[in-house]
Amino acid sequence: MRRLGAALLAALMPLAAGAQAPTTPSETVDAFHKAMRVGDGKAALAFMARDVNIYEQGYVETTREQYAANQLADANRFAKLTERRVMRRESGQDERSAWVLSTTLTTGEFEHRKIELEGTETMLLRREGEAWVIAHIHWSAHPRSADDSGASP
Repeated sequence: MRRLGAALLAALMPLAAGAQAPTTPSETVDAFHKAMRVGDGKAALAFMARDVNIYEQGYVETTREQYAANQLADANRFAKLTERRVMRRESGQDERSAWVLSTTLTTGEFEHRKIELEGTETMLLRREGEAWVIAHIHWSAHPRSADDSGASP
């Protein structure tokens, strides 16, 4: 019952903000990023499993509450002040789990610094009731060099 309640909350949270609930793993990832971009931390958290594991630049957050307490405010501010474009995406799923892999380009200005970052994002999702929730995130990024084509060596 507890899982169904979490899934229902995740499905209804975007509706409260006037958006349609995502139905696919990729839509869930996009809805998470949209919530971050508009500064709606509560909606962004609703797309995460309670026991989400977030790996970012060598740091680890092991629960949704830990991420909310330590990173969410700064991540919301960063997302609002920069533009994130998905350059490439792959995804796959079975009945209960899914993966969404993205490469991104993030540009803008943050804390008086020009930002131009090439990023990679891995999101693993699991189905809880009718909703997909983010169970694991792995983010990494590096400054884009002038001659960087975005391709790996």
